[in-house]
This record gives sequence, C-alpha cells and structure tokens, in this order.
Amino acid sequence: MNSANYAYNKDELLTMEHTILSLMRYQIVFPTRLDFANYYATLLSLSPRQHHLLDFLVGISLVDFNLNYLPASQVVAAAIHVCLQVIVLCLNWSLPV
Repeated sequence: MNSANYAYNKDELLTMEHTILSLMRYQIVFPTRLDFANYYATLLSLSPRQHHLLDFLVGISLVDFNLNYLPASQVVAAAIHVCLQVIVLCLNWSLPV
C-alpha cells in the first residue's frame, strides 16, 4: 500500500487481488529452471548439442540444494555460460601429436 502512496485501502487491494486471480482461474505458474533453459536456448539459438548440454547442467543443478536459494533464471544463466565455454573449449581442443 505504501508504494501507491496509500491510494488504496486494504479491502480495495484484496478485492483487486481476488478479481485478478479469478480472471486467471487461480492458475498461477512459477517458471522452473527448465522453462528458463528452453526460453534462453530459443532466444540464443543454441544448437541441439548446446541445448542437450544445457539440459544436463540444469538437471544436475537440481541435486545441489544450495542452488535452490538462487533465482532459477540466475542458475540457468550460469549453466548457459558454462555450456558455451565448454563447447568453445571442445572446438579448440586438439590431441597432442
């Protein structure tokens, strides 16, 4: 209420909230790491190889409970960074002669 300079009282805010939730049929979905991974992969036009590596990294990130305290978008952004670095290192890697 403070951010609206007290333009609305508690009952008005609750009524607005109820109206919005009713219009949405109470179907509120929080994006998961996989949702962000698919969105970013499309946005960055990742190759299938990069997308598979990204899915793997996002999947194993679910095992580390310390990452659950971070926003899903941030974890996926880090996974994309690792994915792109690994792919570049693999392309530049050559066997010793």
